[in-house]
Amino acid sequence: MTTLHLSWRLVIALLALAGLGGCIPGQEAVRPDAELQAIDLIQQKRFAEARALLEGDQREESLHLLQQVQEMARRYDAEMADEILEARLAGDWGRAFELLNRGLANLPDGLALNQVREILEQDRQRELRRLERQRLLLRAGWLERTLPVQEAIAAMRPDDPATLERVAALRRESEEVARLLEEEGIAALDNLQPEQAQTFLELAVRLAASSRAEQLLQELDEKMELAREEAELRRKRQQRSWQQQQELRRKRAAARLNEQIHQALIDGDLVDVRKLLAELRKLQPHAPELAELELAVNEAIDAQVKELLEEGTRAYGAGNIREARFLWEQALRLRPDDEEIKARIQRAQRVLHKVEELRGGKR
Repeated sequence: MTTLHLSWRLVIALLALAGLGGCIPGQEAVRPDAELQAIDLIQQKRFAEARALLEGDQREESLHLLQQVQEMARRYDAEMADEILEARLAGDWGRAFELLNRGLANLPDGLALNQVREILEQDRQRELRRLERQRLLLRAGWLERTLPVQEAIAAMRPDDPATLERVAALRRESEEVARLLEEEGIAALDNLQPEQAQTFLELAVRLAASSRAEQLLQELDEKMELAREEAELRRKRQQRSWQQQQELRRKRAAARLNEQIHQALIDGDLVDVRKLLAELRKLQPHAPELAELELAVNEAIDAQVKELLEEGTRAYGAGNIREARFLWEQALRLRPDDEEIKARIQRAQRVLHKVEELRGGKR
């Protein structure tokens, strides 16, 4: 809440004027009582009254105090408005209106306070309208359950006037509630709320059928069915559009992969080619050119593997075991599951191990 700050120099000056009897020789009469009264009003947060008391007085003390009142009133206006909105958001309507009434009593022309009053009043009307509709639905539901029971009792007591009167009263009330439900349904239709209109109209027909309510409900059902069909068409169009976009993205990605594969083939980097080909297969598993591309890649891999195996064999025969192992390891990268290549590498590894042992024995 607003904290008031007054100039102590001004207060002392006002008290001094009061001690002089309210006048200064050679000057016009002053009104220290007015300033003191204004200060008292400020302390009570009655800013409108304090401002009205000081306006029109051109003395320096009054003008200075009036400026302070106006500044405090602006702060009070903003702070009260914030506090009212907080109470409204918390669902505390009682406190919200209590704060609003207090704020407007102290500052009737507060800009923020009057804006909040409009907002609060609109919110209250909407909430009251919602609660009235909810009460109507609850009453209709109760009548829908109660009337058949009372009619069954009346059938068992056809000579009981009190029972017959209760049934008649319930029927009259059901007709009235059905009429109100029908009006709510029409209002919901006008506000483009078909689901809510359907709820009101269906309950009105069940409670006390009228030709108008039945006709409105039939027209509404047709419109809602048409709306559902249109929504389904929109959904399918959106789905097709999304699928087309996805297909376009896949085609673009496949085109990039194709370029990378051909470049890797030119560079002889067949390990990367294998990886790129696997990605392309995921994107376009049924692409007609995929089989041809895979054939070309496999042929290139077979040729390079054959060359590496032959070079490795020549190096092995020449006693260059490490070079042979290196060449065969390169071949294994191209054919990771080839058992024959793995066996060659293991044989070269055993030979190198024996050589290391012999060298160690000589030392």
